[in-house]
Amino acid sequence: MEEMEFSFADSRSSWTYDSPDHIVEEALAGRKPGDGLLAISAATIMHDPLRDEHVPNLPPALWLMDTGSGHDLIIDKMADEFPVETLRKHYRIMFSTANGRIESRNVVPFWCKELNQLVHPYLLHDTSPVLSVGKRCMEQGFTFHWEAGRKLIMTNPEGLVVELEVE
Repeated sequence: MEEMEFSFADSRSSWTYDSPDHIVEEALAGRKPGDGLLAISAATIMHDPLRDEHVPNLPPALWLMDTGSGHDLIIDKMADEFPVETLRKHYRIMFSTANGRIESRNVVPFWCKELNQLVHPYLLHDTSPVLSVGKRCMEQGFTFHWEAGRKLIMTNPEGLVVELEVE
């Protein structure tokens, strides 16, 4: 009898199992039929903060709106004064960086008034501050448009249009 091995991989993580029966709570990506988007990480949780709940605003900086990153990121130096949330183990992400592989399961919640959205960038030791265009378009209902010679435009699911700068 031949032995079978099942491997599953996506841009976020990969898993290997002896049998499909052993797959538990690791299906992080997908859509719920008729219910819209299924959150796949803390950074995709759509949540409006309560009026009394204090969520700090995104720190002022030049944030990269990155089409190549699937996750929002923040450097630890920018997040020193803010509360850090540690996610459950199965939400950890292994990042492949120019400096090698690094795991993170710490996020810092911020309110991004420009996008009218709560964001949870992953905390890394050495990174640029990044907001993921791909995550917003593929998982959160945003659109992204860039006509030749014009500013980039992102539109959130409620129709708020945001012009982005190119530097």
